[in-house]
Amino acid sequence: MPKYLYRCEDCGVDWYVTLSLSEAQETKWINCLYCVSSSCNRVPQTFSVREEKKETPKQVGDITESFIEEAREELDQQKKEASSKEYKV
Repeated sequence: MPKYLYRCEDCGVDWYVTLSLSEAQETKWINCLYCVSSSCNRVPQTFSVREEKKETPKQVGDITESFIEEAREELDQQKKEASSKEYKV
């Protein structure tokens, strides 16, 4: 249920009231919780929407290319190691 911010015009105190949407439309005046004054108004508020960014899934082709590149690098490394060794014939 949404929270609504109310402010007392007499004592200046702010407080939140939790109301359903239908109650919020029906309720125009609420008495102050502190000084019991009836001169309370709802304070307009802005709202924010949190949007979660989802990681885009990698395409199959991109995954394949990265595996091929890693395999090439590993093969080059093995070739360098093999060429630097001396073999007895």
